[in-house]
Amino acid sequence: MVIEHSEWRNPDDEIVFYTCRLEPEPGKKEVLPVRFINAENRWHWSYPEGPLPLMNAPNIKEGVNVIFSEGEKTCSHLSQFEDYVSTTSAGGSGRLFETDLS
Repeated sequence: MVIEHSEWRNPDDEIVFYTCRLEPEPGKKEVLPVRFINAENRWHWSYPEGPLPLMNAPNIKEGVNVIFSEGEKTCSHLSQFEDYVSTTSAGGSGRLFETDLS
């Protein structure tokens, strides 16, 4: 069952991929990436090649206060702070070094 989904956009506000958070059974979670491959005209359950964008990347600009959290759910909760942009890396802390931190 899909509990929630997230859109991952690059700094130019283009959708790069989505994630679907599933709970196959109580207390268990799976977060699966899905992206559309234009060249093949199909959806694929995988992360894109190359550096992954930060969540809320289009809102991260010079002079903006940023809260970097671990995980999409926490990032979503932190978005309530109006003077800050919350962000996280895709795929949890284990994929941080696959993320475009520039």
